[in-house]
Formats: sequence, structure tokens, C-alpha cells
Amino acid sequence: KSEEALSAKLCKKYGNMVKLLIAPEDEEVRRKASGRGTSSLKKTNTLPSSNETEEKKEESFYNIKECQTNSQDYQFNSPNFDIYGALSQHEHFILTTNGFKKE
Repeated sequence: KSEEALSAKLCKKYGNMVKLLIAPEDEEVRRKASGRGTSSLKKTNTLPSSNETEEKKEESFYNIKECQTNSQDYQFNSPNFDIYGALSQHEHFILTTNGFKKE
């Protein structure tokens, strides 16, 4: 119920517009994945260099089409993907529907 309330609140605030932010992977996550630890690294409060600033991606959005509303189509790559319906489903169902987990 809390997810439905949040979904309704966000829908009221933003309407049918969904914004997606494409961000570069966190540097610490990359280091952990490569096997290098972070214990010897010091965190600094410096501003990003010009190269880091240039790597930022632009935020983009799209309006939800009528065919996507209540379509009950939960395939991510479908043109009729029901984003609000997917948000109200269980994570396991969405993952198995899209082939990320086996039943």
C-alpha cells in the first residue's frame, strides 16, 4: 500500500512525465569490482576536474503514451511497457518476466 500511495503522490506531482537520470558508475563501485580495496584511499572534498564534469550525462524524460497506461505489459523492451503497473508488481515477478531470474 505504501508503494501505491507513493505512486499516486508522484503521479499527482509530476503527471505522466517520467524522468530518467543516466549517471556514470560510482568510482568506488568500480574499484571494488576490479578487486582493489578502498582502505588505502582517502576521501577528499575537492571539486570535480574538467574531465569529470564533461562525463556527466544529460537528464532526459518522456511522456507516457496512452497505450502504456494500464496495458499490463511488463516487458522492459516493449513499446507498451506499463511503468506504473510494473512499479506496483513484486520485484521477483518483474525480474522473471524480463528474463533476469528463472522461476
